[in-house]
Amino acid sequence: MKIKKIAAAAVTAAALLAALPGAARADSGFYYEPGSYGASNMQGVYEQKIVDAAKSAVGTRYNVLGITPETGFTATSYIVWCLNTSGAGLYKYTDMEHLYTRAGDIAYYPHDVGDVVFFVRNGVEHAGIYIGDNKALIAGEEVREITIGEGEWEDFQVVYGKYTPYM
Repeated sequence: MKIKKIAAAAVTAAALLAALPGAARADSGFYYEPGSYGASNMQGVYEQKIVDAAKSAVGTRYNVLGITPETGFTATSYIVWCLNTSGAGLYKYTDMEHLYTRAGDIAYYPHDVGDVVFFVRNGVEHAGIYIGDNKALIAGEEVREITIGEGEWEDFQVVYGKYTPYM
């Protein structure tokens, strides 16, 4: 009986803590600050800042533990770094599936430069930053530009997601 009361109290406490603004959610894959997910008149500014950040890291080598241009990147840490550097998000860590499920305005056609491009086959297998003209920057062996739908990317379904800046 005592164990049931302790478990119930723990669940209640966890629910209360999760409801606090800016609380880290164990199921979300990232930590976020309170803010608006809605569109803003500053969106174009953040899109260009995301692209500028993405381009500044071209040539950065792959590193499974890397999170900056100095330490290297994985595909996911590259996107998170671009979002953080641009001011469009305050993500601390995540994985590819969480990036996909947390993106807004998911579409099967290009949105705007700065959107995240997801390459889907059996789930989300890779992602990059859309830079326009059917091109994206991705982190593989190194951060590089690719043409969407060509070469090794032609067998993937492509999905675009937008990350709205926190206000």
